[in-house]
Amino acid sequence: MASDKKQSRGRGRPRQENAPDPDHVARLALNAFAAFGFEGASVRAIAAAANVDSALVLRRYGSKSGLWNATVDRLGERMSVLWTAVDNLRVDPAPLPDRCRRVIRLFVAFCCEVPELGRFFTDEIAKPSERRDYLLERIWRPHVRVLRPFLQEARNAGVLMVDDVELLVFLLVGMVAMPLMMGPIITSDLGIEWQDLESRMSRSIERMVLLPTD
Repeated sequence: MASDKKQSRGRGRPRQENAPDPDHVARLALNAFAAFGFEGASVRAIAAAANVDSALVLRRYGSKSGLWNATVDRLGERMSVLWTAVDNLRVDPAPLPDRCRRVIRLFVAFCCEVPELGRFFTDEIAKPSERRDYLLERIWRPHVRVLRPFLQEARNAGVLMVDDVELLVFLLVGMVAMPLMMGPIITSDLGIEWQDLESRMSRSIERMVLLPTD
C-alpha cells in the first residue's frame, strides 16, 4: 500500500526535487534564443537540454516571455561584474593607458565567455518590441552608463585615437560581437585556435582605439 501511495503522487505532476537550476537554464535559454530567436526557441527543447520537465520550467517562469526576461536578468547579473570592474578602474592608480587596455581586455574576455551575446542582442535590437525595451534597460543602458565616463576621461586625457566617445561605445560592441559571431570562419581561415582569438582581438582593438605610448 505504501508503494501505491508513493506512485499516486498525481498524474503528470513532475517531482519538485527536479526543479531546474536557474543558472543552467539561463545559459541554455541564451543559447536557444540566440540561435533561433524568440519565436523559434522552444521551452520544451530548452527544458530537455536542461534535463528537466518543461512543466517545471513554465511553472517557475510562467511563460516563454518570463523565461526570456529571466535570461536577460541573469545576463545582466553576470555583466554587473564587468561593470563593477570598469568602475573600479576609474579610480585605480595605474596610468590611464594601462587602465584603458585593461578595460578593453575585460570586455573582450567577457564577450568571449558569452559568445552568444552579440547574436542574442542584435536579433532583438533590430525591431521595436517590449523585449527590445527590456534589453535596453537591463543590459545596454547600464553598460553605457559605466563605459561612457571612462572613455570620456580617456578622450580628455588624449589617450584615445577616436574623438567621438558616444559612437565609440557602439563601435566597441561591433568590434567584438561580429568576429565572435563569425568565430568558426575566423579560426578556420586564420588557422588559429579559439582561445587565441581573445588575445588577438584585444591587441587589435587596443591598436585601433588607443594612441601609442612611448
